[in-house]
Amino acid sequence: MTLRCWHEGIVIRSGWKNILQERDAHAKVYYMVAHVNDIVSRVVHPEAGDLPAVTAHKFLSWQFSDKDRERVAELLEKKREATLSQAEANELHTYTVFGDLLNILHAQARLSLQQTTSTPRTA
Repeated sequence: MTLRCWHEGIVIRSGWKNILQERDAHAKVYYMVAHVNDIVSRVVHPEAGDLPAVTAHKFLSWQFSDKDRERVAELLEKKREATLSQAEANELHTYTVFGDLLNILHAQARLSLQQTTSTPRTA
């Protein structure tokens, strides 16, 4: 059976359902990432900058390990080469979501520390 995808202008012969399902799965992943970031931002309120200094320093100490950074680089290279499997795409998605969460926590921590150092203390 031959299927012409009107929105992409390509012809898919065997296994067309799997290809369409994989494309739809990727679209759902990107949609979910955007919503996860929005929800986390609304819960954490990174703009508040009201973390205790100890907590802010702890958040800033949370980083990906060198091994994780190397793995992300491998996954991104495979993505650029269009050789990323679905399992690898899911793994990259997980890194992306967690990285975005770390970025939000780091932003709140930096702002909290900045406000702590710039706010005059009353004795």
